[in-house]
Amino acid sequence: LSGASISADGGLIVGIDHRVLIAWEAATGRLLGQMHGHDGAVACALFNDWGDTVASAGRDGTARLWAVEAY
Repeated sequence: LSGASISADGGLIVGIDHRVLIAWEAATGRLLGQMHGHDGAVACALFNDWGDTVASAGRDGTARLWAVEAY
């Protein structure tokens, strides 16, 4: 992984693996899902204050919003 973000309540982790975001439950390590969509490497990813959305920025010049509940 080239980076990671933890939700404000500490319940979720999102890691960056090149062009893919990977979400886990922090307490159990259970994989929740993968988020695909960037054409270039993901530069950063951050949770919003409520932990229900992740914003990511890619080196392809795009920014994406991901609804965590979908994963």
